[in-house]
Order: sequence, then C-alpha cells, then structure tokens
Amino acid sequence: MDKKRRIGIVAIVIVVVLMFAGCVDEEEAPIPTPTPAVTSTFTPTPTPSPTPTATLSPTPSPSPTPSPTPTPLPEPKYSRGDIIDTTAGDKGKDMAWLILSYDSEKDKYQEVTIYKLGDKWTYYDDEDWEDREREEHVCSYKIGHIDPSRLKTYEEYMESRRWHTVTTFSGSNGKTTSSFTIKGDEWRVKYSAKGDPEYGIFYTFVYPRGETVMYVSHWSCYDTPCSDTQHIYEGNGGYYFDIGAANLDSWKLEVEDYY
Repeated sequence: MDKKRRIGIVAIVIVVVLMFAGCVDEEEAPIPTPTPAVTSTFTPTPTPSPTPTATLSPTPSPSPTPSPTPTPLPEPKYSRGDIIDTTAGDKGKDMAWLILSYDSEKDKYQEVTIYKLGDKWTYYDDEDWEDREREEHVCSYKIGHIDPSRLKTYEEYMESRRWHTVTTFSGSNGKTTSSFTIKGDEWRVKYSAKGDPEYGIFYTFVYPRGETVMYVSHWSCYDTPCSDTQHIYEGNGGYYFDIGAANLDSWKLEVEDYY
C-alpha cells in the first residue's frame, strides 16, 4: 500500500473517533437503576388453618328398651276352703283336695289331701304346692267348700269322736220305718226282741234312703227273747229299716252315730 493511502485511512479513523467521543460527552450518562438487594424470596408456607372440628353432638345413649309389661295372670279359679276333684258334681267323694291359699308370685295353690269320714272331712298333714294351671285344668271341678280352720287332722278327728243317739224305733209287728240321717262313717243299732221262745221271729234289713233292693246290713233272731248290737260301716247318708216280725210281744231299735 502506498504512503498516501495509509495516511488517509489514519485520518478517517481519527475523525471517526473524535466524533464518537463528542457524542458521548454530550449525552447524559444514564443513572443506573439500583438493583434491589436480592432478598431471599421465601414465601412462608402458610400454616394451614385447622380444619374446624365438627362439633359433634354427643351420641345419645340409646333409650333403655322398656321391659314388656307382663301379661297379668287371670284371677285364680279357686279360693281358700274350696274342695276340688276331677269329677264334676260328685259330692259323695271320700277323697279330694282342699285349697288352703294361692300365691300369685309362684302362681301356685297350697293344698292338702282330705278324706271324708262319715259326713266329716279330715286330712293327713301333707300340705303341698301345685301349679295353678294344672289344678284348674286337670282338677277343674269344685265339689264343695269348708272352713279349713275347722278341719281336723285324722288323729284329732278320731280322738274327738263319740257316740250320739240318732233315733229309736219300736213295735211288735213288721214295718218299714221312716228314714234317718247318719253323719259319721260308723254307726250302730242296739236291738232287742221279746216274744214266743219257740216261734218268735225277728229280722231287720237296712237300706239306703230310696233303695229297695241293695241293703247295707241285715240280721235276724229266731230264739226270742234276743238282744245284741249291730255295727254298720256305711255312713254319711240317709237310711231306713225294713223289719219283719212274727209272734213277738215287742221289739226295739236304738240308732247311734259315731262322729
């Protein structure tokens, strides 16, 4: 390259530098924007608000199941003093059951077995409790009523008995007497007859009231005079005598009841 060209290039470069420097001097130097100090951008994790606890109403205690009202027991069929048996209307029974009391808690009857001696009930000391349902359905008939306080034990009854005069019949010929009533389970007839020692006849049949065929006792005497006592063990009822007599001056019957 020639010398002139090198000088021209240098001059151009100088001019350009000067122009650029002037422009720089004339412009206001820009105010640098302060860079804010970098603060640690720590976004705190928000404390989660406590989940509101549902205010639970206390679970109500279950209402106690009401106990079922027990079905009231029916009124007892029998009461103190009732005599019961399995046969309706059989008042001639010589054994039955006597109600002494009723216990509603046990639903049982207190009872005792009773026995009829003549027209009197007595008992052995064998009190027992029986289910009401059994007594009302198995032994379902009332055949009588007595006051238990007046009931005697068998031993007491036997010790208290004595002979009681019931009636007397007399005559000289045969006859059918009126009826009479026996209370005890044993009775006796004191008889006597007077007449022809060789041909005197006296006989007696004892019938229950209303009966003409089946007798309960009989005796006879062909050797007068005669007398004796006849014991009869069919008691508690009505009876009468059918008397046969021949060649007699007199006869007599005295009836005594043992109770």
